[in-house]
Amino acid sequence: MSNLGTPTFEQLRVFLAVVDSGSVAGAACKLNHAVLVITYGVANLKSQLDLDYSSTGTRKPQLTAAGRSRPCMTGWK
Repeated sequence: MSNLGTPTFEQLRVFLAVVDSGSVAGAACKLNHAVLVITYGVANLKSQLDLDYSSTGTRKPQLTAAGRSRPCMTGWK
């Protein structure tokens, strides 16, 4: 998919909530959004940036090496 523009504050807030809570469901609860909204937001952000900052191959989403190397992600697991 092509670049859809600059990520919004809300997209970044959703992504950081997933990283912080350790799950999509936790982020949904924290932000009072449906799980589908969180999943869609993270997928769109990944597409916009054309990078994979998180791995969802395991039960708990984790930052990839690329995600951990970003200055804004310093201090997160």
